[in-house]
Amino acid sequence: MATPDIRPIAPGNTVENGSALSDALLRQLIAVGQVDILVGLPTLNNAATILDVVRAIHVCFTRDFPRLRTVMINSDGGSTDGTPELIRTASFAEEDVVQTSHSLRTHHRVVVPYHGLPGKHAALRTVFAAGELAQAKVVVVIDPSGLTAQSVRLLDPNNINSPTVPLDRTFQTGALELVNTEGRDRDLGIYIQDTWRPIQRLTMTLGVRSDFVRRNDLLRSFEIEKSIQLAPRLGGALLLDENARNVVRASFARVHRQLMGGRDAVAAFSGNPTSSSKTQYDANGDGVFESEVLTPAVSAAVDSQRFDPDFHQPFVDEFTTGYQRQLPLDMSVDLAWTHKTFRDSYAQVEINGFWPELPGQPFGGFGKVDPRSGQIFRLTNRTWAHQQFNEVMVTLAKNMSHNFQAMMSYQHQWQHEEGDWNPTDPARFIQPEAFANDKTIWRNQDPVDNNSLATGNTLRNTPTWTPGSFRVAGTWNAPKGVVLSTSYTMVGGPWTGPILKQLAANDPNVLRFGPARFNGTTPVASGGQANPLATRIRFLYPTRGDGQAGLPYVHSINLKAAYRLKVASTRQLQIGMNVFNALNAGRYTEWHRSGANLSYDPNFYLVQDNQQTSRSLQFDATFRF
Repeated sequence: MATPDIRPIAPGNTVENGSALSDALLRQLIAVGQVDILVGLPTLNNAATILDVVRAIHVCFTRDFPRLRTVMINSDGGSTDGTPELIRTASFAEEDVVQTSHSLRTHHRVVVPYHGLPGKHAALRTVFAAGELAQAKVVVVIDPSGLTAQSVRLLDPNNINSPTVPLDRTFQTGALELVNTEGRDRDLGIYIQDTWRPIQRLTMTLGVRSDFVRRNDLLRSFEIEKSIQLAPRLGGALLLDENARNVVRASFARVHRQLMGGRDAVAAFSGNPTSSSKTQYDANGDGVFESEVLTPAVSAAVDSQRFDPDFHQPFVDEFTTGYQRQLPLDMSVDLAWTHKTFRDSYAQVEINGFWPELPGQPFGGFGKVDPRSGQIFRLTNRTWAHQQFNEVMVTLAKNMSHNFQAMMSYQHQWQHEEGDWNPTDPARFIQPEAFANDKTIWRNQDPVDNNSLATGNTLRNTPTWTPGSFRVAGTWNAPKGVVLSTSYTMVGGPWTGPILKQLAANDPNVLRFGPARFNGTTPVASGGQANPLATRIRFLYPTRGDGQAGLPYVHSINLKAAYRLKVASTRQLQIGMNVFNALNAGRYTEWHRSGANLSYDPNFYLVQDNQQTSRSLQFDATFRF
């Protein structure tokens, strides 16, 4: 539906009801009484689409507002195609609505011709006058034609201040229920753990977690996931001497991805359109829409194929080992090594295209699953590749003694990808030898590895993958209640992501992969569906990891001075001063999101972004009691 015109009714927003409401409408509104939500539906010969609009309003009232008083008012301008009668007699079965609770209110429907001069302004005046009389908290006006989107362009492309004219308009022609994702997820987790000592100095821990995961698509009535995840955990610590000054530890854990609601990649994986639509185009801007493209609804049989029947939760295998030694002067040193393998991450594979069998061959078009559609992606697990992560950390600490404590740490990490390309990644067929990557690699929580040659920011600004960091901090409780502390950090920035270049449109290495467009959701005559292999984008270097630029390390010094004043035996007031970024360093913490890895874009290539916050001074007071 069109974006509703929603207007809260203010107490002082009065309307002259006598000139806007007919006697028939007044009688019906008095019978309805006070309402919470009033939906206005101005119509004039909208019989072709009106039933779906009324159904959508009915679904909304029943499913989303079961406890509110609602009314739909049809203000008709003299339709000759039976529009008012269709609205008046429309009825819907209970199965049309997925209800979360039973409706406790009667949802009223009023159908009347509007009173006054002809035109939509009069119909709107009737609706808002009715809202005033019914004391509605919210009034919503909906377009009855099913218009859902409209693009405009400048009448004069050379004048930014010129008027705009419609370029295209999209109408829903089937059911106007525009919800494209509605599901119910459940994760039942059970964890069992036991700790014991095989010998006096060795402590062992063994555990296992089981997750029973169910995901259901309520909108299309099919099961997305039914899996059982088993995650073992094993750890141990060995004291090398009786006074526990030297300790060796090691652990292994498998951790599965937990459900995250709306931020979860599965919950955000929208389905295909569940209703048909049409788009009208005005190619020359004369106000006449010369062409029309129909987009049919995707059947549930096709939509159910968008989820792998063996779909399950991603997991991380993590192995950690370390050694800790107690030193004189209340100091300790800790050495740790961590290895992680990210497996079976969320991924998507295109299933409607006729992909070539070997690299260098042309793309065969669309229609493998649904001849009426273009690209259709299936949500699955990334079994063809995994990410390896290694980290070394050294920590030197001094516990508080003689009124002084300090800590210093150094961390360095390495990462790379192992395996093969996504089965329908264009790079698999265009530059198959470029897979290696040991710099910025895919985010491991999103299904994004289906197009390594994409120019978006999925392979940029991933702060998980950085070279390392160095940190040192200390605090001295000086005499007379003075507290002095400082910290210094040096953090490595991310890499640019694989460096891309752009070939000429007529380059033979572009043309060899077939025509630029195929028939799909939109016919070629109206734009068509892009050939995913006819892209002009290539990796600039032999592999994805080669040539990636890393940001310089970011340095920061913070200072703090405070004075503690004892005001009672159990009360203390502390007044402090903090200096942040004392060096006033101005380095950047990330690459520009608009294309720092696009070698062909002089505006953004290797452009840094998000500069350090400038030096700042802060005063604070803390009262302890």
